Amino acid sequence: MARPFVSELRDGDLFSGSFVAKDVSLRQFRDASKGYYLALNLVDRTGVLPARVWDAAESVAQGFREGDVVSVEGRVEVYQDQYQAVLTEVHPVLEEQIDAADFLPATTRDVDKMLEKIRQIVAEEVECPHLNALLRRFVDSEDITPLLAQAPAAKGLHHAYLGGLVEHILGCLSLARTAARLHKSLDRSLLLAGIVLHDIGKIKELSVATTIDYSIPGRLIGHVVMGYEWVMREMDAIEGFPEETRLQLGHIILSHHGQHDYGAPVLPMTPEAIAVHFIENADAQTNRYLSAVLAAREDDRDFTDFDRLLSRHLYARPRTDGTG
Repeated sequence: MARPFVSELRDGDLFSGSFVAKDVSLRQFRDASKGYYLALNLVDRTGVLPARVWDAAESVAQGFREGDVVSVEGRVEVYQDQYQAVLTEVHPVLEEQIDAADFLPATTRDVDKMLEKIRQIVAEEVECPHLNALLRRFVDSEDITPLLAQAPAAKGLHHAYLGGLVEHILGCLSLARTAARLHKSLDRSLLLAGIVLHDIGKIKELSVATTIDYSIPGRLIGHVVMGYEWVMREMDAIEGFPEETRLQLGHIILSHHGQHDYGAPVLPMTPEAIAVHFIENADAQTNRYLSAVLAAREDDRDFTDFDRLLSRHLYARPRTDGTG
């Protein structure tokens, strides 16, 4: 039987499953002679469930740490008008047994279909053979592609969920293909390659487990430089890779944030680099703002929370024609 999620549990349910243990603390019973009980919150991608261990609490508490994924058995009851779990078993889960999808939000789109569309665009529209070969090393690789399929595009600002990076790349490719049709002088192969690879360092910058966080290299170096170095190494493995193409694609990756203040080592200085910057920023910011608006709508609010970067609230009411 599939594991239950927090949002599915109801009063009286007997359940077993894996959850992140948060807010773990030993608390003394009112009758001090009874010793201590263990209080914690069970967390997954759907919510938070308060839980208690009444028996042998001190021994149980020694078996795991705050933030660990634990396998539990217990029963749901109602206490002070909210659900609470009384646990009879609590054991830590081995890291290799943890499925990040149980604890993190994920794209609502089919990742395999998105990847297949990206491969199709690369095969049909990236005519430069060296760039085509380079892209296939990322989007059609037994080692790299599974990591790409899972990766979020950010820790919090945009596409901050499993599969978010693939969704971001495909969204940017759609915009870039339109730009290439409108502006014929753009190097289409270079533009599309820049789109696919501009954020590829996110795979190494972000650590995905029960939360999305920065890896140690991600904090110390960042995805821009990490992505640039990674792509340069992959180019080295392709015989006869043109130096000018290498230079221009590297420039796109290093400059795609557009401004020094936003983490770009250099400013975009080629038409393709400028296009990649504005295209990827448009897709990222639209995703970010829509996420905030949709969250406000779910709470039946007319405006989002205050956005510090924009210095404003966003209007969240759907269109009156019923299509919003």
